[in-house]
Amino acid sequence: VDERNVPHASEDSTFRAVKASLFSKVPIPASNIFAILEDLTTKEAAINYEGRLLQISKSILPRGADGVFPVFDLVLLGIGPDGHIASLFPNRPEVSAVSGWVLPVEASPKPPSARITMTLPVINAAKDVVIVALGKSKAEIVERVLEIQSLPGALPAQLVRPSAGKLQWLLDTEAAKNLHIKDW
Repeated sequence: VDERNVPHASEDSTFRAVKASLFSKVPIPASNIFAILEDLTTKEAAINYEGRLLQISKSILPRGADGVFPVFDLVLLGIGPDGHIASLFPNRPEVSAVSGWVLPVEASPKPPSARITMTLPVINAAKDVVIVALGKSKAEIVERVLEIQSLPGALPAQLVRPSAGKLQWLLDTEAAKNLHIKDW
C-alpha cells in the first residue's frame, strides 16, 4: 500500500521486511510481487508503480463500479500514532486526493521522508480492508479514531470506508483497552 523510496537492501525498506517475513515463506511467484523500482525519484517511482498496476489485466485486478479504481481483494493497513494509514498523514494534501492510484510523498513527517502511497480511493475500493493495531502504544489512537469524530483529514484512518467492501479492525487487548464498546 505504501513504500519508502529507499534501496531494497535498506533497513527502512518495507519490501525488505515483507520479503523476509512473508514472501520468503510462501509460494508466491516473483512475477506477482511488485516492489518499488530503485534509483528513481519519488515522483518517478509513483508514476512507474501506478503504470505497472495499470498494466495488470482487468480479469486479474478488476476495476470498481466507477471503472476507474482497482478492486484489491485485501488491503492490510497499520495505523500510526497520529492516525496515519499507508503514507497518508494527517492534514496533508495526499489525504484529499480523489484521482490517481499512487502518489509521491516527498516530505513525510515520519522518516524516511520520500515515499509512495496508494490513494484513499484505491484503499476504499478494496473488497476487504483490515487495520491492525497491536500493543498499549496504540490504545489512544484506536480510541480517537473509533470513538471521537475529528475534522476531515485530521485522522486519515477515519476516512477508510470501503465503498463496496468491508472494514475490519484487528486489535489485541492492549490496543482496545480504552474503547467503550458497551456505549456503541
